[in-house]
Amino acid sequence: MAKNDGIVAVYALHGRLALAMKQGKGFKTMWVDIPDNIIKDDVIVAKNLFATFMKGTMRENGFKSKKAAYVLGSDIVLMRNVNIPRMTEEQVRVNLPFEFRDFIKGELKGYIFDYAYRPQQNETSDSEVPDTMNLLAAAVPTDHYEELTEIFQVAGMKLVKAVPEICVLESLLKLYEDEEEFNKERCFLDIGNKRIRMQVFKKGCFKLSHVIDIGEKHIVRTIADEMSVDMSLARTYLRTNYQDCTKLPRVMESYNDIANEVIKGFNFYEMSDMSSRLNDVVLYGSGAMIEPLVEILEERIGMNVVTMNDTFPSYNTTGDLNITAGAMGALLD
Repeated sequence: MAKNDGIVAVYALHGRLALAMKQGKGFKTMWVDIPDNIIKDDVIVAKNLFATFMKGTMRENGFKSKKAAYVLGSDIVLMRNVNIPRMTEEQVRVNLPFEFRDFIKGELKGYIFDYAYRPQQNETSDSEVPDTMNLLAAAVPTDHYEELTEIFQVAGMKLVKAVPEICVLESLLKLYEDEEEFNKERCFLDIGNKRIRMQVFKKGCFKLSHVIDIGEKHIVRTIADEMSVDMSLARTYLRTNYQDCTKLPRVMESYNDIANEVIKGFNFYEMSDMSSRLNDVVLYGSGAMIEPLVEILEERIGMNVVTMNDTFPSYNTTGDLNITAGAMGALLD
């Protein structure tokens, strides 16, 4: 992990900025809400303001670095599991873009492509070399990457890594020391502001993802209506559980609304893959910090449901791993 020393990892999804840096054998982490005039629907709409906000947040919280790693959200980067004939790395680089030709709008030259190689199950040092290769392939719009590079330059840093969140989650899976736990079919359920992302993994590798169009904002809106306040104040009430607002009857109903949509998502997944044996769910994101919501999901999903905080307790030193795991995971080998 030494190659990641001195790098600050930045996670800016769901309207929150999470930072992580290596600190001894552990990590220094923090998170804060991003002002609405800077980011909208996970898209940075004010580049200079974001750079200034990020630089100021780092300074205020003691994050000193000239190098940065940025976590690319699933809405930006296209990820595909591909199987291709065995070829050299140079040949892979030439042929990889064509694996995305049916998924990309516009011209392939408008994207940056990369991949991670995965050994096949029967591939060992003593066995015959397979005729094909399994790859996890990624495609990122060139314009988006160039914008990120400019933002970090304005903030006085160099962008040295851009890591898809899928790869971050795969890195976190490697923290499971028990082989049986590592190999389980597992869903990381990211409960964000406007949407929830189901991201399923099996044997430590990404399988598929699915977006559910509901999130924490549904709860915030209910609190705003019930307590006659604006959305910003309602969000503060939710985070602090002001006047026990997280257990108001209508707010409890909003948790059930979310649970209903999550269950639909799991039913859709199981119907699309009859071989699925999914029984383990890891909650993360700001929604995983709402205890009554977590309790209802544990009760209603009918699977083994835990939060990111509970899954990796040795890394949860500040109690905010549900939100900062995305940044921390970008610094894992």
